[in-house]
Amino acid sequence: MSCRPRLFVHTLPETYRDPSDMIGRGMGNAVNISLPGLPIGVRLWDSQQYQLGHLFYERALGYRCRTHHAPAADLFLIPAFSARPWLKLKGEPGGAAGGRDRLLTRIRSVRSVDACTGQPADALAARGGADHFIVTSGDGLDWQTKPLAELDLLDSAFGSATLISVGEYQRAWNGLSWMGTAKALERFRSVPYLSMVHIDAEAEGLPWATNSARPRDEPLIAACFLTDHGSTEVILLRRALVRSCEAHPRHCRYIPPEPPRSGIGDQSWHQIAALYWNSTFCVMPPGDTITRKAVVDAVLLGCIPVLFHPGQAWQWPWHWGSWVANATVSLDWRRVTAGGAGGDDLVRTLRAIPRSRVELMRRTIADHAHQLQWSAVDSSTLLAPVSEGDAFDVTLRAVWAAARERPASIAEGQMRQQQMEPPRPLMAGYCGLTATGEGARCDATDSKGSWSVSGLLDCLADCRRCERCHFVSYSDVDHDCSWFRSCPAAHPSSPESRALKTGASAQPSNTGHHTWRVRYSNGSLALSGATLGSCQASLQGSVTSSVTGRIHHRGRGAVRTERFRPEHA
Repeated sequence: MSCRPRLFVHTLPETYRDPSDMIGRGMGNAVNISLPGLPIGVRLWDSQQYQLGHLFYERALGYRCRTHHAPAADLFLIPAFSARPWLKLKGEPGGAAGGRDRLLTRIRSVRSVDACTGQPADALAARGGADHFIVTSGDGLDWQTKPLAELDLLDSAFGSATLISVGEYQRAWNGLSWMGTAKALERFRSVPYLSMVHIDAEAEGLPWATNSARPRDEPLIAACFLTDHGSTEVILLRRALVRSCEAHPRHCRYIPPEPPRSGIGDQSWHQIAALYWNSTFCVMPPGDTITRKAVVDAVLLGCIPVLFHPGQAWQWPWHWGSWVANATVSLDWRRVTAGGAGGDDLVRTLRAIPRSRVELMRRTIADHAHQLQWSAVDSSTLLAPVSEGDAFDVTLRAVWAAARERPASIAEGQMRQQQMEPPRPLMAGYCGLTATGEGARCDATDSKGSWSVSGLLDCLADCRRCERCHFVSYSDVDHDCSWFRSCPAAHPSSPESRALKTGASAQPSNTGHHTWRVRYSNGSLALSGATLGSCQASLQGSVTSSVTGRIHHRGRGAVRTERFRPEHA
């Protein structure tokens, strides 16, 4: 069987990669830490949270499925990043003028085959950037979108390229109270932070899989964080956690992660590693952002993370989305902050968790934590289950799958690259009400329904593949994509209508719905061509529709629009 996904690494000058040598490249430096029961050959590292870009680049160069033949590649990595985005360093040697154009010229010099026409094209344009990705070293925040003077991660030239950071935020989470203001932009998809643990060929065991072989109650609970870090809500939570911990010294131990007035890289690695290694639960309050590097450190040392906001579990969905609920404890930050008679005491709450539940969480971590771990070398050479795929492999597979499974990603990317406007709606408002998941299969008896999509073009493409769908009503406010066989008239987008469609309370803004006609009454397409994803070679041949299960191949066509006329089934 051929090695997949095949990865092509663009060639850029070394100056496009700033790993910040002051805190070590990639994994950082090995730390001489002795922990009782740590598997033979496992070394711990002083990896920093902003070194992901460099480690990923090092792994990509030695990746077993790397190819130097662009037309054969499944994915393309643009290796440009900075561990210090606030400095706005220049990637072009000597800081040459016209940096953006020079960067794009370098990338576009790689030739491939256009996904729709089959003609030669530069690799970035061939599939609208859908097979390209950039790994940043930051949290996906707005001020981190220009890590280098020449590189704007939101540049339309990158089309549908996947942007990767250690944090993410999705609009669907808007109903939740957020702690602070440091939210990642929606364009970013998250992967785990680097941790202290990087398995290599010397390792004879996995530290996260040793839970059942030793006690983890000295102390039962570990707390390691600063008490003056983050938003007001976060600081109050952190101080409440420390108070609870100090009130129960037999069961909980708190230490600051670094001495006072420390610089970057001065963490107390020995104390932190020993604390996590010897504890059952590791307390993980948010910081400036919703998540933190320490979560991964704790899991890979076999400690169960205690989370305080749903957004923490929603990070890194590719890597632990399917098992995080069985590997963590979630507490309500408001109740913990309140404490006293009206709230929750941290230590008493954790001590009350049944032993059977603790063992389930430990087994889950033992079975799956390798997916959060960035190995020091290609994972295929390492012991199982790391050999089945570590965080690097999970990321590549997920980026490849996401691009292949989004039928409109190529068209959407090409429209961005060409700075084209999406098709104009026929009217404001929506055709009617739909329930989540209704008509998602597009059965012969369905007359309306809804799909989960990531954008307008996805919504239109899904309608094209559903013969029952003649109209779609889409809102970019909450990515609602509702389809209809008929549309007698448009309902206005009002706060009350949002409550009806989503079950949410009425908001001071309207739903933002607009409606598009996709088919005429005789079933012929009103919109076609790249707009509806008809030119979809996918990233590998044909695409299986998530709506109908049919196989769709390449197609070409023009885009047509018409004035709206009410239509009935």
